[in-house]
Amino acid sequence: MSLKHKPFIVSENYENIDGRYAYDTEKPVINRVGLQGDAMTAAVCTDNEKIDEDINLFNQVLSDDVELIGERLRILSRILKEMGY
Repeated sequence: MSLKHKPFIVSENYENIDGRYAYDTEKPVINRVGLQGDAMTAAVCTDNEKIDEDINLFNQVLSDDVELIGERLRILSRILKEMGY
């Protein structure tokens, strides 16, 4: 990645802090997500030979459709609030 402007805050290991471009292969678990009285583990699939490529592709798709996804999530959020959640 190359910047076309001069940053005013610098981090030596931004790729590790940011989390979008790096993961710890020794600790692939991202988080435990509470669902319906239980919890689901979200983790990076380290068995996937193309995981880095897949993560980059997923990130690109999210970036390309950020407005559409945001609009849908706002509508869903509004509906859930109206339902009392």
